[in-house]
Amino acid sequence: MPIMRCCLFVDWVLVSMLAAATVSTFDSTLDEAWINWKSLHGKQYKMAEEAYRRALWEDNVRYIERHNMEYAMGKHTFTVGLNQFGDLTTEEFNQRFNGFKEKEIDHTVCELFAAANHVKLPQRVDWSTKGFVTKVKNQHIKLE
Repeated sequence: MPIMRCCLFVDWVLVSMLAAATVSTFDSTLDEAWINWKSLHGKQYKMAEEAYRRALWEDNVRYIERHNMEYAMGKHTFTVGLNQFGDLTTEEFNQRFNGFKEKEIDHTVCELFAAANHVKLPQRVDWSTKGFVTKVKNQHIKLE
């Protein structure tokens, strides 16, 4: 047990040192936006985690600004914006929210739903007009 406590203490010291070093590198022009974003999304962090999340958030803000500038130059066909996931890495987001687990397909079931040879299927189907899908969510939350 003493070794475990020592490792935890060392980890805490390293995280604290990283947090202290990171604080001085924050973009002070984003201070108010950071506070407003945390308030809007109910984000609260322990002291050691705050600096790490702020650094991730600032990286995401810079990515969004760069992407949208490239959109204005015609390099992209869509814009991006900041939402409640702005303090996560891509890996964290995928781990928490993209939990798709592919299962083995029962091909006999697939054959039940296959069209007969004489049936011509449409090339495209807009499922939204048929009421089978909902509107897009979490795609346009803007930080002001």
